[in-house]
Amino acid sequence: MFGWRGKLGIIMPDNNTVLEPELYGYLPEGVSLHAGRALMHGVAAKDRIPAGVAALPAVIDGMQKRVGVLAYACMTTSIFMPLGWQQSLEGHTKGVPFLPAGETMVRALKEVNGKRIGVFSPWVEDISSRVPAWFAQVGIEVVHNVNIPFTRDEVTGHDVLEFYQRIVQEFRDKDIDALGIMGTDWGSLPIIDHLERDLEIPVISSNLALLWCMLGVLGVKESIGIGTLFKADPPTDVPSLG
Repeated sequence: MFGWRGKLGIIMPDNNTVLEPELYGYLPEGVSLHAGRALMHGVAAKDRIPAGVAALPAVIDGMQKRVGVLAYACMTTSIFMPLGWQQSLEGHTKGVPFLPAGETMVRALKEVNGKRIGVFSPWVEDISSRVPAWFAQVGIEVVHNVNIPFTRDEVTGHDVLEFYQRIVQEFRDKDIDALGIMGTDWGSLPIIDHLERDLEIPVISSNLALLWCMLGVLGVKESIGIGTLFKADPPTDVPSLG
């Protein structure tokens, strides 16, 4: 029997082939993961993001009766859209908690007292350059912003492990409280503990923050044994920025 403790519903952009298999290995016993995808048209983020958001109502309509919590696992959508954009979906979620990736990342960073952070992302400059201003809206200062400019199709063929040494070199001895690894479409969970030991600061990835918040809203308070974040009880309410 699957999902006897609760069912997570994650909606991803259509190119994401990483998040599902990464999270499968870390789900607590009795928790199941169910996925949907939002089709994004176009090449530039300014075209893809609105297309993905426009696709969400139909995907949510097909999932909301079957899961206990929903999340949209697209950090770039949070960065491009105005704070509180997800409120327009309330007619479709019909009371099922809905968590955008940006909200979960902010909630996780604040849990570990991340006020001055480093950011590592797989984003092209048009997206990466927006990161400091976006975090500034919620009271978090980006001190050091490093990006690997992958296209949306290139990133799914890589994971953060490939850049481990560069991350350590870039962020060691920086005056930061935490490191945020952005993007749900490249793997990061297996190296969180190693990075925390080598950098001596909390490390929060998009996928780690999503899982932590979703489990909390679902009412499952169980550590998956990764990082500083899972030593804290997750929030039981829906993180909101707007």
